[in-house]
Amino acid sequence: MQLALLQIRSEVGAIQYNLKKHKEWVTRACVQTTDLIIFPELSLTGYTTKQANNIALTRQDPVWGVFSKLSNQHNTTIVVGSPLGTIKKPKIAAFITKPQQKTECYAKHLLHVDEQPFFDNGISFKVFYIAGKKIVFFICYESFTIDAHEFINKQKPDLVLASAAKTKKAMISSYDYLQQLAKNTVTPIGIVNCVGPCEGFIGGGRSAFWDENGKLIRALAEDEGILRISLKQNSPN
Repeated sequence: MQLALLQIRSEVGAIQYNLKKHKEWVTRACVQTTDLIIFPELSLTGYTTKQANNIALTRQDPVWGVFSKLSNQHNTTIVVGSPLGTIKKPKIAAFITKPQQKTECYAKHLLHVDEQPFFDNGISFKVFYIAGKKIVFFICYESFTIDAHEFINKQKPDLVLASAAKTKKAMISSYDYLQQLAKNTVTPIGIVNCVGPCEGFIGGGRSAFWDENGKLIRALAEDEGILRISLKQNSPN
């Protein structure tokens, strides 16, 4: 399986600008064969709590047709972050578009305490399958919980992936935890972070991937970029 973690800079609230940028980065990633593309947390709107309710998207929004077209054109699965509008508070969501299939939506199950006044949580963690691989997917904070650790042990996936919106300092401090999580669960783990201004902080990049032994395979710096991983026989190369 060919994986691409797309570390990009989004403009808060500028959905059309960010959509154009997503299209450009998907096209760039798919110059090489790519089975799965993951964007950072709330990538389509930029990370924001205060504006989220006003810019949240529904499952029926026409924007998902754009990603369906891209997914079909490049024969790749695309995971994009956006607030999901509901009749109450929005949810922090990841929209998963597979070739020739209807877009799925995963709502962040466990919220950081700072997010709880602005968002509602989803009801469960997410498992999906790409190129024969069983993948557990988390959104940022929930990756670092005991619940997530237990879920990985129960599901025994081939791969764990997470989207994030973190500062440089927070990302660097998370490396030790994710390294140990990969080692303890004997599962490769990848995380993709944003870069640039978000609401109240600067996204620090440092997207990274660890193998099932907890060895850091590859990491990006603080600029936009693509972290590519090839997984063969359950091991990254």
